[in-house]
Amino acid sequence: AIAGVLGGYILLFPGRRVRVWILFWIIGLPSIIVVGLWFVFQLISGKGAISHAEGDSIAYAAHIGGFIFGLLLVKLFVQPQRVVARPRRRTFF
Repeated sequence: AIAGVLGGYILLFPGRRVRVWILFWIIGLPSIIVVGLWFVFQLISGKGAISHAEGDSIAYAAHIGGFIFGLLLVKLFVQPQRVVARPRRRTFF
């Protein structure tokens, strides 16, 4: 389920910055990079689980399938909305 949420998030908010801890620093990276790297790691790890007889009991195929299913559901159910920029109203407080 969480992999599906990640798939939907990457489509809805590709430029949103996600804070990531790398070594001793916390930096903000675009979500398309963070979630995209997670998906690539799932593909690589899943390939390794298929080629070896002993696995580490993580269902990488379920993660990959959930991610793709989340992408499809967002494409199917979320209607694109047109955003109209309005001028800011000035308030005097």
